[in-house]
Amino acid sequence: MTTIAQPRLVSAANLEATELPDGPIPVSTSISLDRQASPSPNDQPLEVAIIDDRPLLCDCFGRSLAAVEPRLNLKYFVDVEAFEAAPAEQKSDVRVVLLCMIWSKSRADVLLSQITRLKSADPSADVIVVSDIDDLDDVLKAIEHGMRGYIPTSDRLAVAVKAIQLVAAGGVYIPPSLLVWSGRLIKEMSQAPKQQPQAEDAFTSRQMAVLEAVRRGKANKMIAYELNMCESTVKVHIRNVMKKLKAKNRTELAFIFNNKMQQDLIVNKSQ
Repeated sequence: MTTIAQPRLVSAANLEATELPDGPIPVSTSISLDRQASPSPNDQPLEVAIIDDRPLLCDCFGRSLAAVEPRLNLKYFVDVEAFEAAPAEQKSDVRVVLLCMIWSKSRADVLLSQITRLKSADPSADVIVVSDIDDLDDVLKAIEHGMRGYIPTSDRLAVAVKAIQLVAAGGVYIPPSLLVWSGRLIKEMSQAPKQQPQAEDAFTSRQMAVLEAVRRGKANKMIAYELNMCESTVKVHIRNVMKKLKAKNRTELAFIFNNKMQQDLIVNKSQ
């Protein structure tokens, strides 16, 4: 029985390195034509700087990230000043900077300026803020100042690693829960009839003062001190306005109040 030669594709680069048998090639004979695969971009180490003035938390955070993704090459800095003062060769390969901070509305301007300083110190590095920012407006302001990602401490480590990789690839990461909640709230408010509220929906001057303080992120004790009232009275005012605005918590109350102020939907009623 005649053996039919099987067609084989052999590149010119492999002809010299491959010894072909004489005559027809049996089906059972194989010739290795594998080429050396080029390394995938995902196999390359990713240089990440962590800025945190709390050594224990900083070390734990870095070790946890490395346990999830060993290809992260981590560098640690105690604050923005240390990052700015570091030699150029130490931060030249840094792709992402994780700025860990305790967010506070009273210090928002200072915290936002740190993002700007980081971008000035290393324009090629993308800044991710690791914190707990309750106000969507603050997140948007941080993006305007150069932030490329926001990772709340409620996220899982695996999500944090994916967020870092997304930002390094040129994307922007915002927690989906924050976007869904704010989008739903804005949609509901835009569909609401544009009419003046009834008397029962209006607020007293004291309620307005408490609401404004809540919007600025002040604690009940500080509100009571500034408005010269008992802390229990502050809690009663907050509970009443939350009921009127159908807010589930202080963060949502501040968000709703801020948007209503912008739309001129709140009428101040004298006490």
